[in-house]
Amino acid sequence: MKKLGVKLAVLGVLVPLVLGSVAWSSVFLYWHFKIRNALRTLDLRGGSIPNPTQEQMKAALELRDAGCRAIPYLISAMTPENQKAYCTWIFSHIQSLMPSGAVSPRSLRDREFLWQNTIDPDDSPEAQRGKLQRVQDWWRAEGGHHHQWWRVWSDECPRED
Repeated sequence: MKKLGVKLAVLGVLVPLVLGSVAWSSVFLYWHFKIRNALRTLDLRGGSIPNPTQEQMKAALELRDAGCRAIPYLISAMTPENQKAYCTWIFSHIQSLMPSGAVSPRSLRDREFLWQNTIDPDDSPEAQRGKLQRVQDWWRAEGGHHHQWWRVWSDECPRED
């Protein structure tokens, strides 16, 4: 009888832990694949931002719905090999995901940093590479403030420090 009580107690602890882990992993994988597929659809080596297809517009909405969960993927997608229009679109999308309204000094500083490093159509390839490198370095240093990878249930970026 005593062994049965111990087994039930162990099961009472393990079952919620396993179910929670499965639920978290499922949500993480859902967003991972949804964001990756949206970025693959938007990859503009064969397309154009000024004239997006219906599929590309749907992908952009999916990234908007992902909220700050998409920011690390967007940062990674910005490479010098991509068209300037694609990188410019990514910058504007990241900025749209940043907090607006009454925000902290850090958020204002980060928005200004992103604005200063936005890819401009007149940027030389060297200037573009430099801006992309600065943004990737910024994300490695400051990204945790904007999105914690383990918070898969929330699309909200932090609103204050």
